[in-house]
Amino acid sequence: MRDSGTGSTGNTGNTGNTAQPSRRTVLAATAGAGAVLAVSGTAHAGPSGDRKLRALISRMTLEEKVGQLFVMRVYGHSATAPDQADIDANLKELGVRTAAELIATYRVGGIIYFTWAHNTRTPHQIADLSNGIQKASLDQPRGLPVLIATDQEHGIVARVGKPATLFPGAMAIGAGGSRSDARTLGRIGGAELRALGILQDYSPDADVNVNPANPVIGVRSFGADPDAVAGLVAAEVKGYQQSGVAATAKHFPGHGDTAVDSHFGFPVITHSRELWGSSTRSPSGRPSGPASTPS
Repeated sequence: MRDSGTGSTGNTGNTGNTAQPSRRTVLAATAGAGAVLAVSGTAHAGPSGDRKLRALISRMTLEEKVGQLFVMRVYGHSATAPDQADIDANLKELGVRTAAELIATYRVGGIIYFTWAHNTRTPHQIADLSNGIQKASLDQPRGLPVLIATDQEHGIVARVGKPATLFPGAMAIGAGGSRSDARTLGRIGGAELRALGILQDYSPDADVNVNPANPVIGVRSFGADPDAVAGLVAAEVKGYQQSGVAATAKHFPGHGDTAVDSHFGFPVITHSRELWGSSTRSPSGRPSGPASTPS
């Protein structure tokens, strides 16, 4: 499986560093596409919700439980009627024709959208795709919603392009030093993703970029100071949460001090424990980069 890449932006023409006041456009466009079918779990938090979830899990087969562990990518702009080239790509790589067939076959727990997989063309199309995916999953015997995700870091990594609001990347936000701005980015960006049926963003980048030779983090990081990075990461995560979207702080602690692109090689950190800790943790003890897979 291909991972999420690093250098590509969202839709055609998105170079990513100028904010566009277009949130109303995105939200209005998706309203015409119909409400996304499933935007939350099957049970609310709390004792009652826990009991319902445990009862549901007890009825699931082993295959269904394993499927829920996977977030997959699938080619196509539609859950049921993608272009022929995307059908061919899905058959070759996944053994299914469409996103709906992927869900019916493997009962996956999540799907991630990519521009290069033709998932993110326009707001109407993205909302329709999300609706189709959720319908396919809710039609299965367990009726479980799918957690739909994407990489919308802004800057040089933005899978959803115009008319979505395109904020500057993390290093530009870091240069300003405003936690309020970081929180606002997360709140507005999260609201737009949620309107498209995307409830998890693989962002923000929590790496501390202390190695100028780093080929993959660079301007995707808020900066080189662990305490400043930690504060901005926490603020942006809060913004996403305010919009009902799960944020994903990434990548692995220390990745900002490597010189290898983890999409194509295996970075190794040879620091002592003391040096590793001082370069990846803020003075207040907050970790600067929780572990996750490359994206």
